[in-house]
Amino acid sequence: MCDSNWPVFATASSKKSVAVVATAREAQSMHPLLRTCGLFDRPIALSLPDAVARECILRGLVNRAEAVYPPTDEQVQGAVQKTEGFSVRDLTQVVDRAVHHATIRTRQSTTQDRMSLDLLAGLEGFTPAALRGVELFKSSVQWSDIGGLHDIRQTLKDTLELPTKLYAAAPIKLPSGLLLFGPPGCGKTLLANAVANECGLNFISVKG
Repeated sequence: MCDSNWPVFATASSKKSVAVVATAREAQSMHPLLRTCGLFDRPIALSLPDAVARECILRGLVNRAEAVYPPTDEQVQGAVQKTEGFSVRDLTQVVDRAVHHATIRTRQSTTQDRMSLDLLAGLEGFTPAALRGVELFKSSVQWSDIGGLHDIRQTLKDTLELPTKLYAAAPIKLPSGLLLFGPPGCGKTLLANAVANECGLNFISVKG
């Protein structure tokens, strides 16, 4: 397919009034001929939206929903915290589900007044595309269930619970990973369970 379409791409890219934009899941998935002949020599990586971007996206999507009242700032922030790892398409589906839920409540209301948009209702039972087919571990362990290990617990809290904006204002890199190591029975798994529950993180348990 690349060999047959290459003349078309080459002709289009040589014209100043024509811009050719291609999309791919991975840059390496494109045929080498397309990447080495000056056709697509400027790859742009699009990552999943961070907390700031998710808030902007959610507010933009909510503003388009004219049939319901917008959620409060507190509700939006709650949804932002619960949508880590969500794509733009995932966020769009969440808002659509929330609008559908609010519309049903409006029709069931005796006053027929517009209902406020509940983003958490849109999140209920929804799984983002990246996690579909992945079995997530549910934990009920709390910090108070762990005896001792105070220094380690505080380190985990500082790393995972402090707002990212605090790191943005400091000349240090935001921590991206933690390694808990030690002999069997020292509390590694218990700490990981508490982190997943207390910090609202997705937890995938891999043994071996």
